[in-house]
Amino acid sequence: MQPMTKLWTQTPLNKKMAIIYLMITLATSLIVGLVSYHLSKQIITRSSIEKSQDAVKAVASSVNTFFNAADNTFISIFSNHNLRDYLEHTEMDKGHQEQARRDISAAVSLARQLNNSVIYINIFGSQAFNYTDYYFNSETNRDYHACVSYYEPFGLTDDRKSALWVPNQNAVIGLSNTRLITLVRYTRDIYTLDITGIMTMGVSEASLCKLFQSSNMFIADSDGSILSHYDKKLIGSKLPYASIRESLTNDQKIGTVSFLTDDQDRFFATYSQIPETGWYLISIEDYYQTFQSSYQLKNSIAAILLSSIFISAIILIFVSKALTASLSRLLATMDRAMSGDLSVRFDATSSDDVNKIGIYLNKMLKQISENIDYREKSERLARLSELRLLQSQINPHLLYNTLDSVHYRLETADYQQASDVLKAMSRFFKLSLSQGDYLIPIEKELSLVRYYLEIQRMCREKNIELIIHCDSSLLQMKVPKMIIQPIVENSILHGLGDDHAHGKIIIDVEKSNNSTVVITVSDDGIGMTNEQADKINDAINSLHNGFEQKHYGLWNINHRLKDVFGDCSGLTIQSEFGEYTKTVIVICNVTERDQE
Repeated sequence: MQPMTKLWTQTPLNKKMAIIYLMITLATSLIVGLVSYHLSKQIITRSSIEKSQDAVKAVASSVNTFFNAADNTFISIFSNHNLRDYLEHTEMDKGHQEQARRDISAAVSLARQLNNSVIYINIFGSQAFNYTDYYFNSETNRDYHACVSYYEPFGLTDDRKSALWVPNQNAVIGLSNTRLITLVRYTRDIYTLDITGIMTMGVSEASLCKLFQSSNMFIADSDGSILSHYDKKLIGSKLPYASIRESLTNDQKIGTVSFLTDDQDRFFATYSQIPETGWYLISIEDYYQTFQSSYQLKNSIAAILLSSIFISAIILIFVSKALTASLSRLLATMDRAMSGDLSVRFDATSSDDVNKIGIYLNKMLKQISENIDYREKSERLARLSELRLLQSQINPHLLYNTLDSVHYRLETADYQQASDVLKAMSRFFKLSLSQGDYLIPIEKELSLVRYYLEIQRMCREKNIELIIHCDSSLLQMKVPKMIIQPIVENSILHGLGDDHAHGKIIIDVEKSNNSTVVITVSDDGIGMTNEQADKINDAINSLHNGFEQKHYGLWNINHRLKDVFGDCSGLTIQSEFGEYTKTVIVICNVTERDQE
């Protein structure tokens, strides 16, 4: 052992380095090979899964468009003013009935021409009007109450706002059986939203099946029941694979799961949810055929490793001397950098590995310096943002209008009303300051909205109804201060402007899942076009120039939510011109501690 140690101590540094590097190369190559194999296999697998998911998602989008088209057919028929009048009639004479049937028949015929997948359309009014499509008349329901009773077991309720889709319905058209998927919707008074009738629409399952036309693709619900399939004999049966059924119950929008058949053949299923119906489009593919490239990867990596080790041994012999000279300069550069001199740079004199490391070190030092500068700039911007927020909390327009209203009431000797306005304003500003707290419970934020709206009612003399629905378990959840009140203010100033003496603002606070909370603020004001809403959404999601843009308040709320709860949180505007404006706040990564 001693002669070996003596021999090692007498060995020149370049040879020592060559031996050490060769041993390190052998060990590293083996580790890198194993890790590379597993990582590459994961990448190939993930890429194959993503490709499969993208394909299934694209088909699911087409299927969703199919269902949307059917729902739009309902909307196009209900937009007929005559139909809405007929549904409200309690009695109709024979002549009036014939005229109603001709009018609605024309609207139904036009709708079917625009969407040839629609087989029949039946309309039953809650009063006296009934329309049964002449093209299809095998539905047993003959009036409103019978139709409601028939579809209630399928999930039809008075407060249902979305369409009810009922699968696996059979119809006799002519001499043939036709399989249908039935859309069921209540018709409502456009002003009071009272139910005026019910409409049923049969959509051809065969037309739906044409969108995927593959024996390995089909549609199933969350319970695993097959609703549409290339093989019609399978419709109505349960998926035989428990792993797929369990995945569908997890309420995931898209996913992939592998499973074994009774013959021990491995397959994998990719599913994507169809938003319109909540059903799933499922594709089943052979596992080994899809991932066969990952099995070929093993031999390729082994051959590459052997070649790289052999080449490395030859190269190390020639470069060991050059490495010793470059290492000293590299270490000196690193020592100065460690002492705090980030301006130091390595002087690369060649293109060997050590000099490349030196070049990489220079880039790293440059990035560190830039990151430090960026962090300082970000901190300054954060302080400016906080200052702007504090300034915006005391709204000069609100303060001016409130004091002006108080002054008017004092001059008119309406002292009680003046006192009420001042009390509401005092409570509002006391809550908005919140003793300097950045995060406050949702309960306080909602109280802030109530006081603000109370001030607006008294000062602007508007009859604005505020409806708040909040899960009681979320009242103490802490959120950034002033995230709801500015949205309500926008609703009053822009949605319910001077032309609206009455209005309604609805705030819903609910859990989407265990870690996601959704806050929705909607009004029934003038709304805006899709282009205007998209423009606002683009503005509030921009990363820079928040202070200079027109929608700073919404931009500020959106970015404060992302700062506290992560990038998956944020704010989105939805609107329909002349109907409503809805602002949706999504707060994700909510923990039990946040809700205390």
